[in-house]
Amino acid sequence: MTTVEVSTLQHGLSLVEPAERALNEALRILKAGAADHEGAIEAVDSARLAYHQACVGLFGFVQGIVAQAVLAGQQSAATPGDTVMRNIEVDSGVTIQRAREEIASSAAMIRDNTDELKRVADVMYINGYLMSLQEHGLVSLHVLEQLRVERDRAFAGSEEARD
Repeated sequence: MTTVEVSTLQHGLSLVEPAERALNEALRILKAGAADHEGAIEAVDSARLAYHQACVGLFGFVQGIVAQAVLAGQQSAATPGDTVMRNIEVDSGVTIQRAREEIASSAAMIRDNTDELKRVADVMYINGYLMSLQEHGLVSLHVLEQLRVERDRAFAGSEEARD
């Protein structure tokens, strides 16, 4: 079992989402504004990608925790500043199912995306997601290896479908 401070995770996630929305909005405005700002558009796009990669661990960890808490009926009334401890089961069926859903979603995004940079970001996302599950004690090394095999199969299918 891994002990998790739920309010800290919720607070971290609440800070990440608005920042991502702001980056996406800035990119939208730049793209709509003028083609002569190509360098600025690329810089914002690169910043958005770097930000996304930096958040992979947080998102993966929070998604696993939230899915388990909701499905187990362990919703917390925690507010930022409160310390609420939850015991999280290693190799939970919920966590494994959520990881499989993320693998399928990433494979679909890779299959549908024609932009090489965005495909690379999707691959990095799922790799970071799987590693964060193991690093935070949500899955064992054995389950992580099984998920990697599933990821490789899904990505191979995506590459074949795209070609």
